Amino acid sequence: MSGTTLLKVPQGLFFDYIFHRWQTRSKTLLIRDVPNSKEANVERFLFDVITVKEKIYYQLDDIARQRLKEPDVDVFVAVLADAGYSFTVLLFALYALGATTVPLSPTVLPEEGCYIMHLCNASLLATVPRMVKNAEAIAELTSTRIFSFDMMLSELPVNLRFTLQSEGTPIESSKGFVLLQTSGTTGLPKGVLHTRRAVEIGISKRAESLRTSEDDIMLHTSPVHWAAGFSYCVAGVISGACIEFCRAVFSLDWLTQRLQKGDVRSMILPPNVLDALAEKVSMAQRTWPLSQSRALLHGIDSMRMIFTGGMRVHSSTQATWEKLRGGRPLVVVYAMTETLAAVSMQRHETVAEREPDCCGSIMPYIDAKISDTGEICIKGPVMFKKYLSWDSTIMHGAFDSEGYYKTGDIGRIKNGLLFVLGRASYDVIRFRGWKIYAPEVEDGLEKHPLIARAIVVGVPDRQAGHRVGALLVMKDPESYRPSKQDHWDLSPNLNLSSLQRWLALEQRLSVYKLPTLLRLVRAADTVPTTTSGKVQKPEIVHSFFSNSDLASGQVEFGDFLAKGGEEHPKPFDWAGIQDD
Repeated sequence: MSGTTLLKVPQGLFFDYIFHRWQTRSKTLLIRDVPNSKEANVERFLFDVITVKEKIYYQLDDIARQRLKEPDVDVFVAVLADAGYSFTVLLFALYALGATTVPLSPTVLPEEGCYIMHLCNASLLATVPRMVKNAEAIAELTSTRIFSFDMMLSELPVNLRFTLQSEGTPIESSKGFVLLQTSGTTGLPKGVLHTRRAVEIGISKRAESLRTSEDDIMLHTSPVHWAAGFSYCVAGVISGACIEFCRAVFSLDWLTQRLQKGDVRSMILPPNVLDALAEKVSMAQRTWPLSQSRALLHGIDSMRMIFTGGMRVHSSTQATWEKLRGGRPLVVVYAMTETLAAVSMQRHETVAEREPDCCGSIMPYIDAKISDTGEICIKGPVMFKKYLSWDSTIMHGAFDSEGYYKTGDIGRIKNGLLFVLGRASYDVIRFRGWKIYAPEVEDGLEKHPLIARAIVVGVPDRQAGHRVGALLVMKDPESYRPSKQDHWDLSPNLNLSSLQRWLALEQRLSVYKLPTLLRLVRAADTVPTTTSGKVQKPEIVHSFFSNSDLASGQVEFGDFLAKGGEEHPKPFDWAGIQDD
């Protein structure tokens, strides 16, 4: 055809999905980048990916270009960009080249960027015009070339056509696709390397779980340097829906306004943000004009699926959202940085899935077992390849003798359902020989009408091993309205003795599991968390349950085992610790 521009779509499973969509609906909106006011259909996206691929290739030095051809060598390219259109184009351009993407936080400090770049020996730093100065500060420390992608580069050719590339050797599936970093809560971050094969299998499964149609809008609210944000970015692009990026403008106020339009069909939010959003919705119902609050509730009800995970989802969170959504539950995903696919998924489709600590059915591509110590161990084609770290022993003990990855989570498996009881490192508390799971105690505490959030930790004790310490975030007294079922003294001055009694009699919690240390804080007080919102329990022990905290009276201490002289109470017997 005269005047036709024919571009070859690179080889790769994800490009097969996108090419098929171009053949059927080339003008369909694929990406909406809210912060940058950018929209792109499939045709525009493919054009940008193919042209940027070529530009990046010629920015690489000769050594890096040669290494791209080698089947067992990875070429790493760091990407400094917000979640949005530019990041996605750069990611898929690097996928087309056979390079490994290394997403950097948009707020990364030069020294942090330097650390990550040196860790993987990055060949290039790709960025966007808005972040060129940040990139230059990193490049100055690493002597790395910079490539900047401007999303407004050029107009599309008038007669643009695509064809799948058929010639050439396919890129080796064992080469790297992405290098993500762990949160680094116990030390310097380490890189987690995923191969093309693992990502293609895992994220294809993620895309299937979205259950989207081509007319759906999927709201993307997470940073793309996090595992969840990265995997949902790729899954959204290949799913057939329109993925709407909003991280750079995201706030609860923005989200409640956006949901009123009623056209969002799915989104992913961590549990702590869902809790805050639920409070915002409750406030809107009390104070907003009726038309606006109804529009917000309609928008929430219109979403087919709300995904959550990344940290423990408390039963109170699930109950709140099930009520908001007319009986439809949250979809809880159990996953980790070491696998970009879900290990298990809880859809509440059976009664068994509603049991406490259940994270749903183990996915068909995951082989899971529980070790002799109670640790969840997994393997399958979606697992990461290796860690990158300056610590040469980092891989020691990561896998067991049968090739199962040791997750560090304690759990059990029952009839194909996975139950996650907590982290082995800090959620298992050993008190006087008993084993206590902190999440079980937290669930009981969060049913108390005055408690907004409960964090249970093991506090070292010379005699008991560890004591059960409860850090309680209290509700605003003005927001509490007693119900007919509240026959206890629920004054705002909650104390340890009344709380122990309530847990034992109302929640049927065994005596040895009851907290013996109590610290109360307000909702406005700061609780240590990682950048992804995960509670840092080791830091909480240090910051809220130190010897000075005990001495000052900020922590209430009550050893019920010492009551009654030499006659210690029997386990499971509340009568043994009643006051005289």
